[in-house]
Amino acid sequence: MTKVEDYANEVPEEIRRAIRGLDSEYRTAIFVVLYKQGELSFSELQKMLEMDKAMLNYHLGIMVESALVSHYYKHELGTERYSFYNITHYGQNFLESLGQILRPPPYRTFVPGVISTVSARAIEPIRRTTTSDANVICTMDTPKQMGELATQPSTT
Repeated sequence: MTKVEDYANEVPEEIRRAIRGLDSEYRTAIFVVLYKQGELSFSELQKMLEMDKAMLNYHLGIMVESALVSHYYKHELGTERYSFYNITHYGQNFLESLGQILRPPPYRTFVPGVISTVSARAIEPIRRTTTSDANVICTMDTPKQMGELATQPSTT
């Protein structure tokens, strides 16, 4: 076994399979649609994604095999929808875990003459940033301003 295989095999097979399940723009799009919409029939997915039936079926098969998506049949009176798909609990947990891993950690930024740590909270999208956070980002660009900020009382 090579070193690459040694390290790759440290990741459990179910996680490797889940990663393969999202390793396509088509499968990622399917996953996002199911995440946002919940349970959908095959025909609803096909219509929303404007995908060929064979291609959608192929990608859904991989996603079901990866345990991210479940496939089941049910008949609803008055409709022709029988085949349904939904994200599994494992898929939901996998996505949430991935989101936690991908959140930006605190990192170091270079300010002329000063190195400081900026929290991830201060660089999140503006919809989740307070006015005071935005001001800190905008005003921390010179050593003089850094000194002024250090002497101001903290509001947090």
